Amino acid sequence: MFYYSKSKYVLFNNCNRRLWLEKYKKEEMKEQVNQARLIEGNKVGDLAMNLFGDYYLAETDPIDIPKMCERTINAINNGYKVICEAAFVYENNYCAVDILKVIDENTVEIYEVKSVTEVKKYHIIDTSYQYYVLTGLGYNVKSVNLVIINKEYVSKEELDLNEYFKIVNITDDVIEESKNVKANLDTSDSILNNLELPDVKLSKACTEYDGCPFQEYCYKLKNIPNEGSVLNLYSNRSKWKQIDSGIITFNDLLKNKCKLTDIQKRQIDYYLNDREEYVDKEKIKEFLAEIKYPIYFFDFETYQATIPDLVGIHPNQQIPFQYSLHILDKDGKLDHKEYLGDGISDPRPDLIKQMLDDLGNEGSIIAYNMSFEITRIKELAYNFKEYNKELYNLIPRFIDLLIPFQDGYYYNKAIGGSFSIKSVLPALFPDDPELDYHNLEDVHKGDEAAETYISFKDMEESEYKRKRKNLLKYCCLDTYAMVKIYEKLNDLVKE
Repeated sequence: MFYYSKSKYVLFNNCNRRLWLEKYKKEEMKEQVNQARLIEGNKVGDLAMNLFGDYYLAETDPIDIPKMCERTINAINNGYKVICEAAFVYENNYCAVDILKVIDENTVEIYEVKSVTEVKKYHIIDTSYQYYVLTGLGYNVKSVNLVIINKEYVSKEELDLNEYFKIVNITDDVIEESKNVKANLDTSDSILNNLELPDVKLSKACTEYDGCPFQEYCYKLKNIPNEGSVLNLYSNRSKWKQIDSGIITFNDLLKNKCKLTDIQKRQIDYYLNDREEYVDKEKIKEFLAEIKYPIYFFDFETYQATIPDLVGIHPNQQIPFQYSLHILDKDGKLDHKEYLGDGISDPRPDLIKQMLDDLGNEGSIIAYNMSFEITRIKELAYNFKEYNKELYNLIPRFIDLLIPFQDGYYYNKAIGGSFSIKSVLPALFPDDPELDYHNLEDVHKGDEAAETYISFKDMEESEYKRKRKNLLKYCCLDTYAMVKIYEKLNDLVKE
């Protein structure tokens, strides 16, 4: 039997073409699953089951919807007051409620668990479907609640569930939204039974979270090229409206006399006219003149724990576990220092001590998008007050290597519409394998670094040694890349 589910309903509300594509064009699907986020979400869900004391779990493995529904009804009839993954089917519409509180055999409360810190519109849409199913079956839904993470929570030795979670009553909003469910289900059914591809406006839903698995296919249907489109334009907040009105390419932007920033104009000009590079020597000289020797090229790697794993931190707080540091002396000598935690103990105390020693008391500290590093230092100062003064003394020494690119002192067409170091580096050094992140093993980007570090404690010795070495190589490249970019800027202004 075909069951319409809550996840399908949410997908339909996000984009009513998505379900049609899954049914008729599955071969075009390019699945994108963020495994780390999925694991964290499951951990939070499992933790929330304990919020109201003893509970009955209706879920089966593998998922057997009729069996889950039977288990749920039996649990209600047998007097269970808290049922997790309580399953219901109304007509062909299936839902599983994360936590169902049973007031009596006909009156219930819905508690939906989300590993987020604030209520969003799609949460109302999500739970309105559950409300529709349960009320359709004749239940009196006394309240609908969202169980989210309290971002103000500060972890202690023991996790306090009542402080960690925050319960938000969303009943009124859900009741109002539930009035749309029947019409939406009818529309969805009509679309799914029609062999013709529905026409849908592209929107931010195409790129939210990890992106839609049919994104590439839909872009082709709209004749959106891989390069030179409004989607590639730097900081383009109007891209979805432009696509909807038929403005797709850089040429379209010019023909329609769309309002553009100076950086956007330069990007379009250099792409369409195949120009080599733009260099504002005076501005670059001014930037470089602010930098004082010895120069410290610095980068943190961090992980986030939705469920705090250390004392005194907030949920999702960025925890520095590694840094790389290249030190350039006035005579041209380049030295490298680094720190990496063991993945078991709190990495921060030793990281702070070594970092303060390695960074010395004078000289500029160069970071790429320095606000990230500065924020981490402030958090370390807050959590380790004995180092407050020394840590805050580092902040005035920071200089952001992003500035020459983001502020338009330098540009070449290979940079495109992003000024991240992962875009700038290959644009400046297109044929240097030493600076190519793709040539690294195991770790190629920040989220992989975090996942690798978190997994240290579960690794066999040989795997641990290999991945530790490769994690150090990855972070080392981040700061060595900054050295090379700094040297390139100096070369550009030589007379």
